Amino acid sequence: MVCVGKRLVLDQLVFAPAFIPTFMSFLMVLEGNAREIPGRLKAAWFETVASNWVIWVPAQILNFRLIPVTYQVGQCVRGYRTSGCICPKN
Repeated sequence: MVCVGKRLVLDQLVFAPAFIPTFMSFLMVLEGNAREIPGRLKAAWFETVASNWVIWVPAQILNFRLIPVTYQVGQCVRGYRTSGCICPKN
């Protein structure tokens, strides 16, 4: 369970807070609202991250606990190749 906790912290306290504003900014650029990026990020970033935690913390606990690493979507999408260093197999 310690390994699950380490991966969850890495995912939700490092990757998610950095990925969310990147995604929001890219979406605003595609919509033609690039000038609004700073204001909208200041207004919506924390609420969006908190909503992300409500949804994804339980989902990632199940994912990291029950799904074998080779079948986890995060393994491919977010680059969890570092998890081998964080949670080495004995």
